[in-house]
Amino acid sequence: MKARSIFLMVVSTFLLVGLVLGGCAPAAPQAEPTKAPEVSTDESTLGAGHQVAIVFASSGLGDKSFNDSLFKGAVIAQERFGISWDYVEPSAESDYEPYLRSYAQTGSYDLIISNGFSQGSSLEKVAPDFANLKFMIIDSVVDKPNVGSFVFKSEEAAYLAGIVAALVTKDTSVSHINGENKLGFVGGMDIPLIEAFAAGFKAGAKSVNPDVEVLVSYVGAWDDPAKAKELALAQFEQGADIIYQVASLGGLGVIEGASEAGYLAIGQDDNQNYLAPDNMLLSVLKMIDNTAVLAIHDVLADKWAPGVHNLGLADGGVDVTNDISNIKIADSVMAEVTKAREAIVSGSLTVPTALADVK
Repeated sequence: MKARSIFLMVVSTFLLVGLVLGGCAPAAPQAEPTKAPEVSTDESTLGAGHQVAIVFASSGLGDKSFNDSLFKGAVIAQERFGISWDYVEPSAESDYEPYLRSYAQTGSYDLIISNGFSQGSSLEKVAPDFANLKFMIIDSVVDKPNVGSFVFKSEEAAYLAGIVAALVTKDTSVSHINGENKLGFVGGMDIPLIEAFAAGFKAGAKSVNPDVEVLVSYVGAWDDPAKAKELALAQFEQGADIIYQVASLGGLGVIEGASEAGYLAIGQDDNQNYLAPDNMLLSVLKMIDNTAVLAIHDVLADKWAPGVHNLGLADGGVDVTNDISNIKIADSVMAEVTKAREAIVSGSLTVPTALADVK
């Protein structure tokens, strides 16, 4: 377990739990910033005297995607509203409930954030015991009156990425393209949440290139870049020239593999194009940082709304970007993306979330 500042020891039902408390967050992990969300006027003192706590996913900081994006959101909220915040990096999923409970027992936090679907069962147990506190969870639904559940229609943005990849893989004038009409997908875990990304990606690809083949592999972990790289290199060997990774920390191994093998990768959660500009086709964005800023703002401004918040293209919750990449995407390709985006936002196109539904 990695944590910040000093340890406060809390005895809780046979457990002696180390919980970290402190007033100022350290510098954010290195990553390209996404545009901060808009909030009204100058609210630089809105958070004075208020605190937020975060329990990160066990893959830890430094993933340059899922956890780091939330970290950036907390830094933005600190700078914009004047909050203080604390966090912990559990080393295992079994640590989630003790840390959530320990933060809640202090009674010091205006909002406690769980990052990741795997914290859902832990928050289900903790939230009812602290009905006067506010909790937020990302990528999972916890149906409790004091929990805000923020889930993303990431399959919609993955669909757009699939369109780009399927059209680019046919264009041998683009560098790193081998002309074999194959794409790859490397996910962290074989679970419905990640299958939705794969299904959206494959559906988007098939919509513009019915003959394209999409190879799918799973790492079996969120924090294993070496295994992810191994899977990526195997897919490149099988003829894929573009691989979309949704593997948290493991995704860095896919990007490294693409750079070494001379092919292309697609990033996830944050704009990862800066990590390998010559080998990143684009990144699929999940606006975790912006979502956290707006949620924190609503808590501070007494506008907090618990319940399920399902964010897609229409809400600005997900998107794709080619910014910072040195790979130019043709205007004709982006025209197909625009057409699909409009259909999804209008509701005339529903993106599948299961691979079995992709023909």
